[in-house]
Amino acid sequence: MNKIKAFFVVVGGLAGLFSLTYAIGVLRPGGAVAQQAQFQRSENMDQSVVNESPFACNTGVYSTAVRTHKEALNDQFVALAQEYRELPDGYAFRFPADTVSFQTIAEWVDLERACCPFFAFNLELEREGGPFWLRLTGREGVKPFIQSEFQRVIKRLPPQTGAN
Repeated sequence: MNKIKAFFVVVGGLAGLFSLTYAIGVLRPGGAVAQQAQFQRSENMDQSVVNESPFACNTGVYSTAVRTHKEALNDQFVALAQEYRELPDGYAFRFPADTVSFQTIAEWVDLERACCPFFAFNLELEREGGPFWLRLTGREGVKPFIQSEFQRVIKRLPPQTGAN
């Protein structure tokens, strides 16, 4: 009986060793599973680049009533803007730090992201009652688009060069 147990222990140990060797061979950086995962990762990365929206406003996402309201918010955006600053990847716009201005600009952001999903928005109310900033940024190439589309604001205000 002891010889039979010893045989199964040795066979079991060898099977475990072969399984471990196979797993190491497959999972090592150049192994089949690793290569498949790398392929899937690069395929997904390529897919995300392909799925980036073009730099164009898609106002077709709005109903007629919402489009009219968005145009009114655009006018308020221009009227409320007090300053702008160029950023490496976009622009920052300063607005009055009151509740109504914040709500107006936040609503503008909510509607703007529906038609321009390539923008990144950052609303910031600085501490101690400091200024309210909207940073409008995005991937490479978005800055010239902002320059073009926000001419009404940019032309109305003198540029500021200080850091914010």
